Amino acid sequence: YKLQAIYIPFFRKSKFDFKGDDWAFFDHYEDEMGHFQIVKDDVPKTLDNGEFGVRGSGTVRNFDYAFCYFYTRSDLPALGTMSVSHLVPLPVSDATLRKLAQLSASANQPINISYDRVSVTGFEFETTLGGFGLRGEAGYFNKISFLTNTLQKVRKPVFQYALGLDYSGQEAFYVNLQFLQSFVIDYDDDILFTRKTTSSAFGKITKGVFDDKLELGLRAYYNFSDKDYYWNPSATIKYWQNITFEVGADILGGAADTTMGLFRENDQLYGILRCFF
Repeated sequence: YKLQAIYIPFFRKSKFDFKGDDWAFFDHYEDEMGHFQIVKDDVPKTLDNGEFGVRGSGTVRNFDYAFCYFYTRSDLPALGTMSVSHLVPLPVSDATLRKLAQLSASANQPINISYDRVSVTGFEFETTLGGFGLRGEAGYFNKISFLTNTLQKVRKPVFQYALGLDYSGQEAFYVNLQFLQSFVIDYDDDILFTRKTTSSAFGKITKGVFDDKLELGLRAYYNFSDKDYYWNPSATIKYWQNITFEVGADILGGAADTTMGLFRENDQLYGILRCFF
């Protein structure tokens, strides 16, 4: 049995563009509707804003398992309560990020962003089943932030789990499939942008050809609840020692108020040269 612990003295949020970029949360809306303010609740770099976690793991025969607890902050931003004039009709109907930006610009009220505290309790396992690898994980988040149609922030517990299956076959063939579900506990129908239950799947398939000098691959994500998706076909040349060259495409789609659909105009081709020393 193994016991591990970690302490991170200072919180570090993820890098995130909010507006003025093709991949920004609020896209180029400011160019269309005028200036609107975003106020970020930046977390001071003090010790009381640190994060810590513990993890206990063990093995029973060919079954690896672990329990963990993490006291942290969400490194992705959450929308906060927004104050608007009594002349603005509430609740907001058919809310989108574009509509929030319009409300902010017209009412001259900022959109508030925060990185909220959350405690996560989790369990994970990994084993084999015949020629397949089987793994899973589950987590209980005590408080996740959501925005309601009255533009108030509420916090609800969330339970998530994921199950995965992978297989390595002959002639450099590999497949990995994962199914994920998320449940908002004590869900209210006035919550925006999030369903009570969200189901999604991720898949990865790779196949080596020409003595594994060329690897063809496909990564895919699909959200069964929101119907948004991401496709990533790729080809990687492995002809040279310690050097690989990958070409591929990022293809995103879905309704404008979904995670992937928000960036549906951003399909792109790419090339990556990797050198290993």
